[in-house]
Amino acid sequence: MMAQKYTSLEVELTTIRPDMKPMIIAVMLTALFGCMNTDVNDRPTYGDSGLPKNCRAIIAVNIEGWRSKQYTAEEVLGAIDRNCGASGYSWGQ
Repeated sequence: MMAQKYTSLEVELTTIRPDMKPMIIAVMLTALFGCMNTDVNDRPTYGDSGLPKNCRAIIAVNIEGWRSKQYTAEEVLGAIDRNCGASGYSWGQ
């Protein structure tokens, strides 16, 4: 009788306790889905009217307004806090 050859992955999976396999699969799936890019602020988003819609765009517009002396630092920080602060209006937009 000829001995059956296994790959190293097959050998490792067969040596794992059966009650540990679901946990290992859950950890692998969590790692896989945790690496997906789901950041809504990964690029600036603007509405139909051209106004900033997400925090990245709001911050960029406010900084440009401050640099051009259109807004004071107090106004810029107030707008950022109102829209992107802890209870900000634009989270998830």
